[in-house]
Amino acid sequence: MSVAALHFHTKTLSAVCAGEKSVKFMWRMIKNLALGIVSLVLLIPVLWFGTLGYGKLRDGSSEEAISHYISEIESYRKIHEAYPENLTALNSSVTNRVLGVLPSNKIRYRFSDGEYIIYYTQFPLGPAHVYSSKDKDWAYDEI
Repeated sequence: MSVAALHFHTKTLSAVCAGEKSVKFMWRMIKNLALGIVSLVLLIPVLWFGTLGYGKLRDGSSEEAISHYISEIESYRKIHEAYPENLTALNSSVTNRVLGVLPSNKIRYRFSDGEYIIYYTQFPLGPAHVYSSKDKDWAYDEI
């Protein structure tokens, strides 16, 4: 075999090897892209519903805690003939935790003119869900 033929075959072999490397690289990139897209398709709903699910648990826990507080506030009123100035006057054992360990929405209490409101702000940035002793009903309000 001549030097020129050997040189031609070496160049051809180099080109074929370079082509194989670029094809492998391209398939690896396509595989990584597909894996990334599949991950996003699976991850976005999990995060979305997980956040909303936790929000519903937080809101439900807060409503349950407020219902217990309302019972205690009304019992306090029967004994003392007035509503408490704040929730600490109740010496309450009400816990406001999701699944017993995760913190829930902060419950707030306002007493004024012989009436009270007790409320929490909905998760994550929603309006306040308010119970009024004057109306004896729940309402949504921007507080």
